[in-house]
Amino acid sequence: MATMENPILFEDLFEVTAVNPDGKKYIRVSRIVSKNLKGDITLGSDVNFEIWPLTVGERLHVAIASTLDLAGQRERDVYDHSVFHKQTLMSGYEYVMHGRVYECN
Repeated sequence: MATMENPILFEDLFEVTAVNPDGKKYIRVSRIVSKNLKGDITLGSDVNFEIWPLTVGERLHVAIASTLDLAGQRERDVYDHSVFHKQTLMSGYEYVMHGRVYECN
């Protein structure tokens, strides 16, 4: 029998501290910089501002997960569009980015 594992690797509450600090580079996307409320983690991310416009001072609940599957089952190594037609971790969030973390330091 498969055991259920929590797919959430990290989550915290962040506040947006800057939008496009190096100037706007893309038409629909803005780069945000945010700090967690304790102030010990800074997060930079690119966000589609047509879908989710953010302003300095707004707070975000950020979660990083190993899978979108609620039971913690690993996804296949190929694209599976069925994630949009069933309950997943995405169901509990307003905005979701699905992909890889490119840099963590």
